[in-house]
Amino acid sequence: MLVIKNVKQEWIKIVQDIKTRVENLNWDSIQNELDEQGLAKLPAILTKEECEFFIELYCEEESNRTTINMTRYRLGNGEYKYFSYPLPEIIQSLRESFYLELGKTANRWLGYLKKTEQFPDHHFSRILNKDETSISCYSIPRIVHSEFIGSIL
Repeated sequence: MLVIKNVKQEWIKIVQDIKTRVENLNWDSIQNELDEQGLAKLPAILTKEECEFFIELYCEEESNRTTINMTRYRLGNGEYKYFSYPLPEIIQSLRESFYLELGKTANRWLGYLKKTEQFPDHHFSRILNKDETSISCYSIPRIVHSEFIGSIL
């Protein structure tokens, strides 16, 4: 029982560390780059061990709900897998950590386009508890493996 408790405490620490790393990014600079260039290059956020965890997660079939063969759709050589819900805690943490700042970007850009829609101030996972069918409206995280990339989208 002590081992399970220690593992859970370690995961809580890792998730909190990721949130802190994202919060400590220079968001003013990132927002400026996004407005000026449409993209921003971020420093490394995940540790080597966390990246290795994602590689292992790719092989776990129970973590994924669908696998897409990219060649079949002429998207290159490789495949990508959509995560099942509930998302792995580390993925959910990354989404929630980035959402606040990227929501600000999206809302600002909507303003540039003179659109009245706005993204809420909080991550949509809190909304999904009310109506799980809403999930199709949102991007579902996936892991990609190809000859050229091996990243999370």
